[in-house]
Amino acid sequence: MYKDTTQIIQGKDTAGKTVYLLKQFCFFAVCLLYLIEKCGFREVILSYVNIEITLPQIICDFLTIYLYKIIILYIAFYHLLLILLLLCGITIYYYMSQRTTNRERATTGFKSLIILIVICILLFIIGMIGTWIWADRPNEFGDSAGVVNALFSALAFAGVIYAIILQKEELEDQRQVMIDQREEMEQQNSTMIRQRFEMTLFQMLNLQQELIGALKHQYATVVTPNTNVVTPNINEERHVDRVITGREVFQYMYIKKKICLQDNQHDTITYKGMKAVLAKYGQTGYNMSDIPPIFDHYFRHLYRILKYIDGSQDVTGWEAKYGYICIVRGQLSRYELVWLYFNSLFYPKIKRLVEKYALLKNLRNDYLAEGFDLGPEWYQESAFNSDKAREIALQQENSVDN
Repeated sequence: MYKDTTQIIQGKDTAGKTVYLLKQFCFFAVCLLYLIEKCGFREVILSYVNIEITLPQIICDFLTIYLYKIIILYIAFYHLLLILLLLCGITIYYYMSQRTTNRERATTGFKSLIILIVICILLFIIGMIGTWIWADRPNEFGDSAGVVNALFSALAFAGVIYAIILQKEELEDQRQVMIDQREEMEQQNSTMIRQRFEMTLFQMLNLQQELIGALKHQYATVVTPNTNVVTPNINEERHVDRVITGREVFQYMYIKKKICLQDNQHDTITYKGMKAVLAKYGQTGYNMSDIPPIFDHYFRHLYRILKYIDGSQDVTGWEAKYGYICIVRGQLSRYELVWLYFNSLFYPKIKRLVEKYALLKNLRNDYLAEGFDLGPEWYQESAFNSDKAREIALQQENSVDN
């Protein structure tokens, strides 16, 4: 009653709460007056307060016979209705949880509420009939406020259950919206991280192309007076300086550049390109000339690109990283692959990445010097076969997960 009075003062559901309080007050006032009359408190009160407190005799007689029956019936109906309403509330929730749209949920909830009201009215009628039969004096049944109070309390409880269910649905919708927003933000964050990674990678690739473009080599050739045919013979009469740049330098150094080396008898022997030197001296011939240092800067930066992709935390999984490695590999010319083949034999760090991502997949065997091939003596099969590299990578990832 204190809570209801507070809500009336605050202007919340004033009409309903006022009627409810009046019913409660009237019921308790009648019972209180009867108890005062029967317990002998009437004379005590009159001795202090000059107020005549009387009840009609018919009400006193009725309460004398049926008061305990009304109280028992009031309590029984009240709790029975609460139990039934709880079951009905659970039923409403079950049916509403099966709905797929808000409109369907609202329709089902409304139907369930109508059924609940009908059940409450039927229970009220049954209670009235039962009380009438039990009392056997229909004209003296009198105040049925207790049962009416139970009915409206039950209806209020049903409304509370329905409001709680609707609120629960709204909270679930809000929670789902928050989950969708969080997933969208995570996706946007992942996209931004990937874009940042790609921007850095493409900047490094552009710098690699600039390093290739900066490669330059000048050599002297002789042009015959009649045919204008360029020959490597420097003993001819007309000497012409030629300049090559970019990727042409890789090809010229490998198959055309004249390389002079001394043999064991200190005789000078001229070889045509690094290919001839490697065919003569094998793997040791790579460091016998001054040509490989020309490409040191190129290979150092290429290794940084490969290491950046392999060690990136923004791209996870071998398959995703292999996609970016393919972009790098697609920019390597055939003679760049040849030089990468020989250079990686002397540097284990870059050799590991070559074998991990099949960087030599497009290398042709006939471009290699005599004595070298695509066999396991020089590299693992994964350096030339992307399927094998993928198989090894997946095995390693599975072993880490286990």
